Amino acid sequence: FRSSVSNKQTTVKKSNKASSKPSNKTSVSNKQTTVKKSNTGRVNTVGKPPMTYTAFRKVGADYFNDALFIGDSRTEGLRLYGTLKNSTYFSTVGMSTFSVFKKSVSVKGVGNVTLTQLLQKKQFGKVYIMLGINEVGGNANSIASKYKELINLVRKYQLNAIIYIEGNLHVAKTKNDRDKSINNNRINTLNAKMASYANNTNIIYIDINYLFDDENGNLKSYMTSDATHVYGKYYKDWCNWLMEHAAS
Repeated sequence: FRSSVSNKQTTVKKSNKASSKPSNKTSVSNKQTTVKKSNTGRVNTVGKPPMTYTAFRKVGADYFNDALFIGDSRTEGLRLYGTLKNSTYFSTVGMSTFSVFKKSVSVKGVGNVTLTQLLQKKQFGKVYIMLGINEVGGNANSIASKYKELINLVRKYQLNAIIYIEGNLHVAKTKNDRDKSINNNRINTLNAKMASYANNTNIIYIDINYLFDDENGNLKSYMTSDATHVYGKYYKDWCNWLMEHAAS
């Protein structure tokens, strides 16, 4: 997908292509099931997983000087339009839990490297991971398995880092209602599987949807032009939210 840039309303586009064959099955947990009100279209029946970690603290931007962000076009937006410029970013449009092990990315101050090479070259105090939207139309268990593999790879080379599992950002109502592969039920199901990997000690689940959701659990329509990515101006709010949700 190409990046679309405008002065007032900047978005970063990504591919909707899934890395594996889409499935129409959705896993619903009894503990995590809610029904959101919707006038038309698809009703979100799978509630987003809660953030069970409670010892968040507020930090300054320097907290992220030794942070690594791994992700797709949403993380690319954070790199391009966010305020955390001293962080390291291993991100590219279309990145998935399947391709992250193979792709080479141009990393500022390091060069063109694979993720394994980057993890071997530098030590990080924090590693933030947001992946899954590009392949969410596929089998959730397969995606979650690759995500677990990614966490294990990071931990192998970053023994002392706090790993932040970032819940995937929701899509807006217009996309949620019409898209059978990429919708908020599927996103919530995948996020819940990823959240289960958190131990609330050195692996923390965080969910930026608490900032960007409307009352029905969809990405607020005025924050996006493509129903998938927030405008560039909102990445500052994203960074401020991260600074308010650091692990103690």
